[in-house]
Amino acid sequence: MPLRNQPFVVFLSDPAAVDPALTGASAARLAVLKQANLPVPNGFIVTTAVFRTAPHGEITPDVEAAIERAYASLTTSGSLCLAPSVYLGRNSELPALRQQLYHASGLSGPAGLSRAIERCWQSATAPELRALYAQQQLAAEDVLLAVLIQAEIASSSHGVSSVGQAPPPALSSTQAFELNQLLRDVDRQLDAPMHTSWMLHNDAFWVLDVSPVAAP
Repeated sequence: MPLRNQPFVVFLSDPAAVDPALTGASAARLAVLKQANLPVPNGFIVTTAVFRTAPHGEITPDVEAAIERAYASLTTSGSLCLAPSVYLGRNSELPALRQQLYHASGLSGPAGLSRAIERCWQSATAPELRALYAQQQLAAEDVLLAVLIQAEIASSSHGVSSVGQAPPPALSSTQAFELNQLLRDVDRQLDAPMHTSWMLHNDAFWVLDVSPVAAP
């Protein structure tokens, strides 16, 4: 799809959100799960199309308007969290890259959200990231960055688990069974074993992030 025809913002529930070249690998996986009716918090993605055209890592008025519309449409009265979603243009993952990019929580209002998105973009050109690119023999144009914004959910328990792993001792037997079923549903939808970052809120599980078990 030509760059000019790509959307600035897509919701996790939008069919286009499952394309990792548009929304980054991690957000695309969550979109697959969201569209399969698994418990993923509502959210939207500022796409890689924006990152590729943002001058000096700054949000332009047309993009800001799209973010404001998405913010207004996001059905949440609480705060938001922000996470980078990376696409490298090849069939591999680089967790160290995503971990060093800017993350945020406790965000509210479109103005604060826009500033946080700019910080995420700008973190992609930090000196330590440039060193990582060189180490991994990545050209700057190989790294595409989308930004995922989701409703923030308070938790009574959270963790990262995969199928076959012993459940956290804090969970009841019923909760452990439900978590194991959720982990199996995640793997089935993504057709691969996954590490699933989850949260328990009001006795219900939510999926926050997923990454391949085989990722280094």
